[in-house]
Amino acid sequence: MSRSRISILIIGVVLISHVAATPQVMGQSELTGEPVCTGRYKGTRKPSHTELTDILKKHADWLKDGRASRSELANDPRRANLCEADLTGAYLAMADLRRADLRDSNLEATHLDGTHLDGAHMPGADLAGAHLAGAFVRNALLDGAHLNSAHMPGADLKGADLTGASLAGC
Repeated sequence: MSRSRISILIIGVVLISHVAATPQVMGQSELTGEPVCTGRYKGTRKPSHTELTDILKKHADWLKDGRASRSELANDPRRANLCEADLTGAYLAMADLRRADLRDSNLEATHLDGTHLDGAHMPGADLAGAHLAGAFVRNALLDGAHLNSAHMPGADLKGADLTGASLAGC
């Protein structure tokens, strides 16, 4: 092989390896449609009642626009991104949090009765003692979540991923 062909081959390999490495640089979530944890409450910050109301309104607008069904818009700023947030004891009964990002959030003793959490992204969330009576949690991602002593009469968990979740006292 001539030197120029070897050089072109090397450049091609470098370019291909750069493209192959890009998903790791961007974050796998950019390609899969999973949300990136960039919420302003990241790091266990607690939103005020007014902030929660605003988040729920924007999330409702996002859902109405049909954006919940388009994975490439997972990081739309209107989507409820409460990853790692401190929502301890918050009153979110009957809220529409379908496809919200609640991963690693603290939802201890939170009132979620009748709340729509279908398809919510909640791995590692702490729902110990949470009130989920009649909640819709279908197809939610709850792997590694803590649901110890959660009150869940009538909750619909059909299709929810509870891999590694703790459910003691439920």
